[in-house]
Amino acid sequence: MQPKDLKKLIARGESATLEFKEFHNTTQKSSQKSSQKSSQKSPQITKGETGTRLLATIEAKPDVTVPELMRLLGLSESGVEWNLRKLKVAGRLRRIGSTKAGHWEVVNTAAGDKQ
Repeated sequence: MQPKDLKKLIARGESATLEFKEFHNTTQKSSQKSSQKSSQKSPQITKGETGTRLLATIEAKPDVTVPELMRLLGLSESGVEWNLRKLKVAGRLRRIGSTKAGHWEVVNTAAGDKQ
């Protein structure tokens, strides 16, 4: 029975007997494929494209805020913070000054100087 048919029955005040089938194997296989695709794709985006876009944005505007980065990069707050943390740990980025009055500095890893 389709959902629209069930809605019609309910609207008319009639009752219906529904039969539920188990789709456990299909769901399990589908979610396994989905998680495999995610795990294969995420490291490439994080290590390459997102980090590069984040660094380019910060180079263009060192006083950029997390909400601005969220909007510009299409990431969640935790996504931006995760990428910032990874770049800081890798030595590619450092924060100069306070959270409100400070700015970001992109570090050139080859020379150890700022770009």
